[in-house]
Amino acid sequence: MDNRLNLDFTTYFQLQDELDCMIMNRCQPVDHLLERRIMALLTELGELSNEVPEMVKYWSQNQQRRDHFALEEFVDGLHFILSIGLLLEVSPLPRQPKPWITNHQTLDVQLWELYRSIFNLSQNPSKPNWYWMLDVYLGLGKQLQFSDADIDWTYQHKNAINRERQNNGY
Repeated sequence: MDNRLNLDFTTYFQLQDELDCMIMNRCQPVDHLLERRIMALLTELGELSNEVPEMVKYWSQNQQRRDHFALEEFVDGLHFILSIGLLLEVSPLPRQPKPWITNHQTLDVQLWELYRSIFNLSQNPSKPNWYWMLDVYLGLGKQLQFSDADIDWTYQHKNAINRERQNNGY
């Protein structure tokens, strides 16, 4: 599996920062913003898991993956990872992210590692913990066989949709 990336995180951070500013300018001050963004990320991971049943739903007879919806949920999670990174002032990135995949190379173990990295970040918010979470997350994307081009297009498309929603009072 090729772990190289061709994703423009500089652009993603800029787009995410603009969207986050739009959102924050339209809402009341938010207490515990980091924790709320982490909870939103966890919610998106749950939604991603629903689209990729083999990650969690071992009991289900229907293991049909819905790749298009899974990609959208993956990108929704990326939005929150970037938002968390902005709070922790990780941009610009000091290095290109390196997707990390567990030695077990199974989706369920990768998801478990991702949850552990998110929990670790919630307990110790730091740049190194954020970078690790990003690497594990991108590893999950590689395991799901999402191409960089698909991630890029979907991220930029969804960011535009989210901006339009904000302009329409979402």
